[in-house]
Amino acid sequence: MTMAPASVPSLATPKMLPTNTTVNGAVIKLVNP
Repeated sequence: MTMAPASVPSLATPKMLPTNTTVNGAVIKLVNP
């Protein structure tokens, strides 16, 4: 799971994928400025 693709929501494993949280945060800002 630690190598899960960025397409997978970080909400599924926020503690395992702290980096994905940042990536998703940027995506959310792009979708909902």
